[in-house]
Amino acid sequence: MDLLDESVQTIKGIGPKKAKLLSRLGIYTLKDALYFFPRDYEKHGGVINVEAIQRGQKVSLCVEFYGKPQVVRKRKNLTILKWRAKDNTGSVVCIWFNQHYRANQYKEGVAYYVYGKAVFEYGQIQIQNPQVEEYRPEVHDQGRFDPIYPLVEGLTQKDLRGLIKQILKKLEGNIKDNLPNIIRHKFTLSEKGYAINNIHFPIDEKALEWSRRRLVFEELFFMQMALFAIRENFGAKKAGIVFKWDNNKLKRFISNLPFLLTTAQKRVIKEILQDLKRGIPMNRLVYGDVGSGKTIVAVIALYVAFLAGYQGVMMAPTEILARQHYKTLQSILEGLGIDICLLIGGMGNKEKEQVKARIYRGEVDIVIATHAVLQEDVVFNNLGLVVTDEQHRFGVRQRATIMQKG
Repeated sequence: MDLLDESVQTIKGIGPKKAKLLSRLGIYTLKDALYFFPRDYEKHGGVINVEAIQRGQKVSLCVEFYGKPQVVRKRKNLTILKWRAKDNTGSVVCIWFNQHYRANQYKEGVAYYVYGKAVFEYGQIQIQNPQVEEYRPEVHDQGRFDPIYPLVEGLTQKDLRGLIKQILKKLEGNIKDNLPNIIRHKFTLSEKGYAINNIHFPIDEKALEWSRRRLVFEELFFMQMALFAIRENFGAKKAGIVFKWDNNKLKRFISNLPFLLTTAQKRVIKEILQDLKRGIPMNRLVYGDVGSGKTIVAVIALYVAFLAGYQGVMMAPTEILARQHYKTLQSILEGLGIDICLLIGGMGNKEKEQVKARIYRGEVDIVIATHAVLQEDVVFNNLGLVVTDEQHRFGVRQRATIMQKG
């Protein structure tokens, strides 16, 4: 078995409980974790002296703890730990809330990297709830980027960072490059291993930029190949649907949206509507940054399918994302007589069977689902449109499976 296909439970510190939490983020294997990219980064500046600290500034320090740590219990559910730290220019007080265990984690005479927001209270500089690591000049002096991942309750940034660091170490030198050298050289792309390492833990801004460029190119490259494969297998051999809808209802729906569509959204929607009229199976990729408005484009396409008398599906890679889409579509399509249902693996068996029966009878207009919709016993009455969110997390076979249900 490929190392990437191993369960995350092969990683130290990941037991059944944490594995279940990770599954809510769509992380089951080492590969899932590697491709669970940060949503943002927290940039740490290079190490400065204590005397250079400014009020309200997030600072990176190289200090030693000294004296005895003070643990104060303010009330039943609040414990405060205070510990002084210094460099050769001055001292600060590190303060942690409900983290008294830290009193046993650090030693006097050892240099530590301390990062946090500086506040001035009671005539002293305080760093509240700082991050602390053993100081390594090659890592800390020039500054760094800490990845910030989407989370679910019960998981912390430390959990995700620790997991991915362990996986990267385990796979060191074994991340295969899936782009031919001729392609990489032609488009001046970094190696896959470099890109994966630096998308999670970039050594600097340039490395982050190169990693993003490589991974975006790769995603688009293989998406295009997948679309060609699907088109070859289905598009040329299977007649599509000619959608017919009440354009006045569509215009009224768009004009009633609580925001104006951007020029780019209007252009993409126009192209989608043209495809829906052609009678040839549509394979279209809508690509954009987070927050660029891709979801409303999908909603409008699903609404058109409803107006044309067809069922629509929106597939999401995780239950959390599926629930978010379900709430979003319910809000946007409220009052239009559209029956929207949710179909995810975490539902009870009885509830799932009821939903499947309603889909089969044609009582459901739009299905928001995870991989659960790919099961053989999910049969549609009149499926006309499939929208796949984060489609790179679904394989070509999975996309072909859902198309065969139409």
